Amino acid sequence: MRKKNSKRKTNEEVRWPRLMSIETVSAYLELPKTKIKELDIPTKKFGKHVRWDKNDIDSFVSSIENSAENEWTVAIERNRNKL
Repeated sequence: MRKKNSKRKTNEEVRWPRLMSIETVSAYLELPKTKIKELDIPTKKFGKHVRWDKNDIDSFVSSIENSAENEWTVAIERNRNKL
């Protein structure tokens, strides 16, 4: 019988798809889906399907990571305080 590997993969170990659903973006950014919808990240529509491009997400994060007081920081702190 094989042992289960209980080690959880980190964000760096996961291969994220180029186009992501809201659920995948939520997991990638570790934010709730409602917060993802509030962020100003461009989306792409394929019929009724909405997708976020990983490159756009990464650019968005890079553009705000140097700002000490921003919505991103507040959202992360709020989620940490709930834990």
